[in-house]
Amino acid sequence: MSQNFWNELYIELTVLKQVLKWLVGENLLPPTSNFRLSLKKPKGTQTYCYSQAEVTSIVQYCGSHSELVWLGDVVVALAVTGLRISELAGLVWSDIDLVRSRISLRDTTRQTRKSEQSSARTTKSHRDRTLPIHADLLPILQKLPRHSDERVFHGPCGGKLKPDTVRRILQRDVLPPLAKQFPANDHGPGITTGRLHSFRHYFCSISADNGVPEQMLMSWLGHRESEMIRHYYHQRDDESHRQMNKISFLGNAGTKQDTSTVGRADTDQSPPK
Repeated sequence: MSQNFWNELYIELTVLKQVLKWLVGENLLPPTSNFRLSLKKPKGTQTYCYSQAEVTSIVQYCGSHSELVWLGDVVVALAVTGLRISELAGLVWSDIDLVRSRISLRDTTRQTRKSEQSSARTTKSHRDRTLPIHADLLPILQKLPRHSDERVFHGPCGGKLKPDTVRRILQRDVLPPLAKQFPANDHGPGITTGRLHSFRHYFCSISADNGVPEQMLMSWLGHRESEMIRHYYHQRDDESHRQMNKISFLGNAGTKQDTSTVGRADTDQSPPK
């Protein structure tokens, strides 16, 4: 069975366990309705990862259509921060420090009363984290207008940025026009397979390719452990070769080596007299 099947099965069973736990906790079901099932998260990822050319084309396409400029700003932010769309939608200006050039993500679920949990700000790991503002994002933040709701990013009509709206417009209005430029081929599926979460994978992939230490990248993404991060650190075969070729193991002696003799069996040489 495919990796997608196991990923989907894991997600569905996890949701089922969470729903049952909540129903039992609210006394809507008897405790006997709960069940214990140890789930092991599947390794690897099948989420599409955009290429740099694809992300650049998406941003340029949005910028060339006045009704999509707001989406172009959102795409840039997702691509250079690795934030989840829910985290980006919840950003407020107090999270942005333009002087120190950093973004602070705060989880307030533990400080919020149960009756007000729906308005609490949350991160998936329930831990605060900070990350630097990339130079490509800084001019966007500087030009964005300040709204009374204090949110940084807004939707197409200036209202609250809704993840479902962003997802729908990206997949309906932006990716299909770029399908001919980035079609499916023998190397993988085309750009229309991309999703909002693909920008997070793109951020991880580009960071790994540029030598960002794994622990630092995990801190930026808010992970204590991450199969996704290890996936991108180990699956970039072309980058692996590029990094290997940058290393000078033997100095000048290595560059003068006669590569025609490398790997030649000893039996090719005349035996000593």
